[in-house]
Amino acid sequence: MDPVECSAVTPSRCLRTGLSNTWRESRSRPATVGVALGLLLVLSPAAPARPDNVVELHGLCFRSPVAFSNPKPVGLDAVMVVHPPEADAQSERFSLTAVHFPLVVTDTKAGMTPAELRDYMATVFLAGQAKAGTPIQRRLLENVVDGLAFSTPVPAPSFAEVYALRLQNRETVVLGFKFLSDWRSEAQSLINAIAASLRECNSGHQP
Repeated sequence: MDPVECSAVTPSRCLRTGLSNTWRESRSRPATVGVALGLLLVLSPAAPARPDNVVELHGLCFRSPVAFSNPKPVGLDAVMVVHPPEADAQSERFSLTAVHFPLVVTDTKAGMTPAELRDYMATVFLAGQAKAGTPIQRRLLENVVDGLAFSTPVPAPSFAEVYALRLQNRETVVLGFKFLSDWRSEAQSLINAIAASLRECNSGHQP
């Protein structure tokens, strides 16, 4: 809020008696009306990300042409944002889920492969079926990345895409895009915009 300046109020008329030098002031408003504006601290949740604001999920940052909700936890090392920002599971048109996998999950003798990570995301977080879907590719983090595309009827007829991204520290973040089937065209444009601006937040390159 812009600061508001208080203008001075016209001083009262003063009456001078004929026999003394004293002034008798008539009843009037104060000479100056002062308004003290204090800093109001409101304890409330952060506002949802507005269009073109930077969204951060597990060390990955991007700009979105539409507004998203604040990231919310949806499981162990998993966060999600949705559009519209106030939507619940029954009314959301688009969601993006990010799951972080440390090296112990991917780089040990019994570690999960990128295909297994995609399948895990699809079945656990996006209501997909195991070993189902179509291979696809997208350019993400300046690399062509293998992905998985599939459809699901839960909680409404939807499509989804899943990608496993290897970060500079060799850990992995799996991204799962899910969108209503009747919002497919808008969703593809949104995914393209996210993919074009996606960066690691500490890379020194702005999304």
